Amino acid sequence: MSVMSIRLGLLLSFLVVSFASAEPVFAADGSVRLANAMPSVVRIGLQKNLGPDFLIESFAPTMRLLRSSHPGTRFQTSFYSADELTEAVRNRKIDAFFADSALFGVLQLEAGAMQIAARAAPYVRDPSQAASFAVIVRRGSHIRTLADVPGERIAAEDKGSFSTWLLFQGLLKNNGVLKEGWDAKVRFTGYSPPDPILLVQQAAADVAVVPACRLESLIDADVVREHELTVLNEQPLDGFPCRRSADLFPDIVLAVPAGTDAELASSLSVTVMSAPLFGMGERWRIASDFSKAADIYKLLGIGPYREPEEPTFRVFWSRYRNGIIAVFAALALLALHSFLANRLVEKRTRALRAAVEEKDRAAKAAREAQDHLAQLERSSVVSGLSSMFAHEVRQPLAAVVAYAGGIRLAAKRVLTSPDAETERRIADAAETLAGEAQRVSDIVERVRSYAKSGGRKHERIDVARLVERAKTLFEHGSASVGTTVDLRVPEGLAVRGEPLELELALVNLLRNAAAAMTDRPAGERRIVIGASLSHSAEPSADAGDSRQETTKSSPSFVVLTVEDEGAAAGPIADEVFARLSEPVRSGKKEGLGLGLFIVRRIAEAHGGSLLFQRRDPPSNGLCALLRLPADGNAPRDNETATHQPTESTSKS
Repeated sequence: MSVMSIRLGLLLSFLVVSFASAEPVFAADGSVRLANAMPSVVRIGLQKNLGPDFLIESFAPTMRLLRSSHPGTRFQTSFYSADELTEAVRNRKIDAFFADSALFGVLQLEAGAMQIAARAAPYVRDPSQAASFAVIVRRGSHIRTLADVPGERIAAEDKGSFSTWLLFQGLLKNNGVLKEGWDAKVRFTGYSPPDPILLVQQAAADVAVVPACRLESLIDADVVREHELTVLNEQPLDGFPCRRSADLFPDIVLAVPAGTDAELASSLSVTVMSAPLFGMGERWRIASDFSKAADIYKLLGIGPYREPEEPTFRVFWSRYRNGIIAVFAALALLALHSFLANRLVEKRTRALRAAVEEKDRAAKAAREAQDHLAQLERSSVVSGLSSMFAHEVRQPLAAVVAYAGGIRLAAKRVLTSPDAETERRIADAAETLAGEAQRVSDIVERVRSYAKSGGRKHERIDVARLVERAKTLFEHGSASVGTTVDLRVPEGLAVRGEPLELELALVNLLRNAAAAMTDRPAGERRIVIGASLSHSAEPSADAGDSRQETTKSSPSFVVLTVEDEGAAAGPIADEVFARLSEPVRSGKKEGLGLGLFIVRRIAEAHGGSLLFQRRDPPSNGLCALLRLPADGNAPRDNETATHQPTESTSKS
């Protein structure tokens, strides 16, 4: 119940301050406005625990009055505890403040605070005697005097209220009846119902400590009956209309710190003193005696007179508990982070060590593999040339077998009937047989040279003769049947290289071109072999004149082209065109897929390259460009221009 009451009281206080910060709903008629004397911002401090009655009935109307009287000034209000308000006043952190009379009395004596006005109820004649409290018990209770109160069930509204609880504590201490555990059964309502007097009436509490005049207001409202309750330590009225248990003190005070601008203090004083009565008849007046109120703080040792607590572990823990918990939590997190970081470092270290070991093993393997790299490269070439050898040597061997058979038959005929013409044919066949056998020997020797990693022996090769030889070799095979080969090769072009390899390269290109046209009729299969000299030049500035340029020639190349008409069904697909240079891919069922790869390797071994281009429509074919470095004695473009291409056409 007490926790809920405290929350409701805080909520009520927040709402009241919010209302006080809203736009004013009324202003004092005829009040003197000193807007020019007010600063743009006025900071107002509000002591906590002044009670909702004050906040609703006096504070909120006062703030509305100030805002309406000084529209150009912004009033900022903040809540402070007694200690915080004391520090704020002494350090000039606020421009004005509301406090109970005891705290103001202390600040007046010790910090030079100056009173602007003190609140006075309509029934109060002297503002210095405006507030007190009453200790109420049930009539016939065993509690007869103040000495009987400690240890009993006590009900009050707020332990920070000066006009009730603090004055009550001071009264008990003055009478010497305070003892250990005297407040063990205290219940604070937090200004929430039921009222402490009703708790006593209902026997839920033994003693009620309430502001003076509370009993009379409940009696007038017919909530309680006067004969049911009695007031302990009742004092004479002395002009005060309500029953009370202690002396009278000033009520809540509006004041300014020492050194506040005189114009500001005057403006505040004029505004509040000229204000009309508030809703319950309260008003602001001047109180003259705060000495007795200040003595209560001294007597209880609270507020500015709080004695320093002994530096015990309990005090240290209660004051710095949250900070200590935060530090230990941070240390725990730091320790956890350190542990996890160490585990991670160990894990990463193991992984790094394993990676280094793996790298060392890989480096060792690389060093071992490096010793065999040349042999592996030769093996790769030999593997490719072996396949080339398989189908290249088959043709000359077939020719050898055919010519050998022919010679055998002719020799038998000569033995039976000598004939000069037959003998001549036998001689020609034997010569051709020897040539084909020599070609087989050259192919075998070429493959052996790769296996032995022997150096290539390049020589000057006439391009026209090279092409004629490749054409002849191509026509010996079955792929040439029905295919026309046109030669458009000018005389005088020469390259350096190995004739056998370049012949094999051209023969492979011719066979691929013929294979691309197998679906065409015999009359439409046409291959064109061309050759041209290509070289580029780069400009260089003349030393004598920067505006003149000369031409410094770069190495020249002979470009051999092999063009076909393509398939009758249409051009080859893009993906097939992109794979033309890939090894071990063949578009023919019986092909090994090494032809173009071998051609490319031969071209690159000679310092050249192999490229493919699509021919312009309506042709569906391709143009293979075999680019080889020209021999140093080859003619330039202006020289080759005088040579007319030699065009020969043959049909196999």
